[in-house]
Amino acid sequence: MKFLLDHNLPPVWAKGLNAFSANQFDGKSFTQVVALRDKFHHGTADVEWLKALGDEGGWAVVSADFFRSKGNAEREMIRRQGLNVFVLNKAWHKSHTFWPRTAQLLLWWPEIVRQANSVQASAFEVPWKTSSKFIGLKL
Repeated sequence: MKFLLDHNLPPVWAKGLNAFSANQFDGKSFTQVVALRDKFHHGTADVEWLKALGDEGGWAVVSADFFRSKGNAEREMIRRQGLNVFVLNKAWHKSHTFWPRTAQLLLWWPEIVRQANSVQASAFEVPWKTSSKFIGLKL
């Protein structure tokens, strides 16, 4: 599984997660993490990069953007392309600075990788507290 971090997350997270994950998961469950800006040109429309990920296959998206607030075209493209999407809920940005958010993502990361490999075409809200469970989202 490959993971793309959306523009609304620090690009350095992709590099860090990619490095931290090396040799920690089997090759089928994890291959790489990239930032959106490192895979697609700036300004690429959401529907274009979502389609490209789906066409390539084996991608999951991590975002802080509730795709529900986007247009129908983006939500439909996620469904049609069979992508897994993990959305960090609002608590991730509410009075939390870079370092606590980074630490929390590292705590969640093994579960995000596991979940991404166990489902297809699903959307989940990732709560702040690691004692919580993913919340299924309807896009």
